Amino acid sequence: MSQDPSQFAAGKFVLCARLDAVSVDAANEIAELLLEIKSSLEEKEPGCLTYRICQFENKLVIFEEYADQEAFSIHSESEGAKAVRTALETRLEKPPVFEFYRER
Repeated sequence: MSQDPSQFAAGKFVLCARLDAVSVDAANEIAELLLEIKSSLEEKEPGCLTYRICQFENKLVIFEEYADQEAFSIHSESEGAKAVRTALETRLEKPPVFEFYRER
């Protein structure tokens, strides 16, 4: 596990993001933003191979699989990702946890 995606210079890798929202309503708002991103991934980001959003009460876990570092960079710089980062500023109890794993 790494907290730095640049560790994976080539090949597939997975991001596991863990978010603790300040409330269930805040988690629902975040989930809606994430679902908007998910709905356009196939067309706009073919290098994003998997994008799964899981929620239990105020906790969210997002699993994202990328073909390579370039695909992750494209996703990170997208308008949707920027909107989510802005929304997280006021809706989380604590900083998000991002863990990166090599695809096996």
